[in-house]
Amino acid sequence: MNENAHTNNDAQSFSVRTATLTDRATVELIVKQCGKHVRDYFGIRNLIDFYRKGEVFIVEDPSPIAFAVAKPLIREQVISLYEIGVVPYKRGQGIATKLMYHIDALHPDRTWRLVVNDDNEPARIAYERLGLKAYKYDRTKGGRPIIRMEGKLR
Repeated sequence: MNENAHTNNDAQSFSVRTATLTDRATVELIVKQCGKHVRDYFGIRNLIDFYRKGEVFIVEDPSPIAFAVAKPLIREQVISLYEIGVVPYKRGQGIATKLMYHIDALHPDRTWRLVVNDDNEPARIAYERLGLKAYKYDRTKGGRPIIRMEGKLR
């Protein structure tokens, strides 16, 4: 699949592309619009290598509406989904699902691994519909309950 290919979603069309380091401000804007804290996530990790290795993605319609940070692990046949988000007014349209399938096509036959907050039932259900299953209930360093999930996309 072409990394800049257009993806159809019923009547609307949007494109998924690999973000570059020059897209960092755009990605951070999407993160904020998604209600996530840029400093908490992007400040803790040095994402420059993620951009350089093509592990940050943007969805545009034509303006930026979603992002993901997904890393194929070297020693395992795993894609680790670090973060994904869709701006609120575009949620429920399958954009995150199509974004995950786009990434999956770039790294076929891999198992997905991610963490979801225990209280984020819509995300957990969406991941289960994609074929992922909970394999461990855990807590963050701050004590927040989380669910570790993994599986291959259906």
